[in-house]
Amino acid sequence: MAKDNKSNIGLRNVSNLLPKKVELKTTEIDVKTTDKVVQKIHSTQGKQTRLSVDVPEELYQPIKIRQLTKGYKTTREYILDLINRDLEEGNK
Repeated sequence: MAKDNKSNIGLRNVSNLLPKKVELKTTEIDVKTTDKVVQKIHSTQGKQTRLSVDVPEELYQPIKIRQLTKGYKTTREYILDLINRDLEEGNK
């Protein structure tokens, strides 16, 4: 049985259906300058170690509420402050 070429969709036939290639607009953001700024920010914080903690679902909302009511912008900031205060207290 011969194949019907009209119903056979191959790569050549599909490529005609794709939109024409469009050149992307370049933004005014200088990538090298941005990278330097990001590196400078990270270098002032010292060496970092990633710590991942899974929190029970029922604790997540109270943590976020406490974080915001205490004036912390991020959960990271709040947790680090808790850890620092606990460590200082333990050294007394």
